[in-house]
Amino acid sequence: MEELKVLLCIRGNDYGEYAAGFVGRLAKGIEIDCTLLHVEPKTKTFYGFEFPTPRTKEEIDGFIGRVLKILKTYGVSKFQTILREGEPVREILQESERGGYSMVVTGTHGAKGLDRFLFESVSYHVAEYAAVPVLVVRDEAIRHKRVMVATDGSEASREAVYYCGHLARGLGFNVTVLSVAPAKEAMGGSEVAVEDAKETLKTEFGIEAEGKIVVGSPVEKILEESGNKDLVIMGSRGLSKIKRLLLGHVSQRVLADEKANVLIVRNCEVYNRRAT
Repeated sequence: MEELKVLLCIRGNDYGEYAAGFVGRLAKGIEIDCTLLHVEPKTKTFYGFEFPTPRTKEEIDGFIGRVLKILKTYGVSKFQTILREGEPVREILQESERGGYSMVVTGTHGAKGLDRFLFESVSYHVAEYAAVPVLVVRDEAIRHKRVMVATDGSEASREAVYYCGHLARGLGFNVTVLSVAPAKEAMGGSEVAVEDAKETLKTEFGIEAEGKIVVGSPVEKILEESGNKDLVIMGSRGLSKIKRLLLGHVSQRVLADEKANVLIVRNCEVYNRRAT
């Protein structure tokens, strides 16, 4: 597989280390070029809340050192560190746009109180607006070695399936392809979407995936099925702001539930190269 250029966003606490661990596991099967980005916030953000007391240089150096140690333990040899001050969402999005990254990785667990609220909000907004795939890590453990990719047959879903194949092959994970039909009458479309995804995974990546079709609310069913999965992968259709307000992204609503490690795929470079 091609080298994966990862922007790993860290803020201290356990969640940055959890995210580093997930990136490290990818490095077992994929060559990783990792950039660590730490943004020290100014006193206030556009949310209108004050951030906790700024970190000292010693504190920042300490948790960057811990993250680097984790990456080195997994064999990641290509990495650099960027330290910035500013509004975290803006700085992360700007770096992700100009750095040519394959994926942005961030985490949400480990903080408490206001700190946790603010930085979960950062992860949510980065996942919403980044122009590249975003992985939000919530758990340090890899328990089941299973990934689930949700598909509805759309182009966004095909992109997610293709990216799933690359990552699952690198991680050595088993794959479940899930399609949620809104009603029994729509199950035919879900069957086609699942078979198409399974064929892509088999022919492109040599992965024999399990297919599953359920009926109901996409958000509820995806969350139900994610219980024994280490990673949930979804495409993002890029709805307009008005449609996001009225309907909401299924992917964003799954992300907001805080029950799984979630990868939201958009503008996947390996898929785009294949499509051309």
